[in-house]
Amino acid sequence: MIKLNTDGSYTTSNGISRLGGILRDYKVNLIMAFSQPTTCSSNIIAEAVAVKFGVQWCILNGYKNFSLELDSIAVAQMIMDKQANIYKMVNLIYEISQILSQGSVNVSHCFREANSLVKLA
Repeated sequence: MIKLNTDGSYTTSNGISRLGGILRDYKVNLIMAFSQPTTCSSNIIAEAVAVKFGVQWCILNGYKNFSLELDSIAVAQMIMDKQANIYKMVNLIYEISQILSQGSVNVSHCFREANSLVKLA
């Protein structure tokens, strides 16, 4: 099984947003990783943009059966429900749902401690 972990951040004090993610195989070998600055107005939007970037990369590169884990329970729930409960995210969640419909993706929430680059034995 292939697993994609994504994360997004937004710092209120300076308005800086970043996206990150990592795609690994069942042996925890790196397939792809990304980290990039972006423009977002909140942490929850940054989390969803990170998901969109990661799942879009997977589908475009032939990875259509994978597990997606993220540490934002709110974003994970919106993706699983295929609807946003925040007006600013309606289009973004719709776009993510459309991308995910092109594959077989298991979406789940994980705690922040499990959403890291540390290789667990």
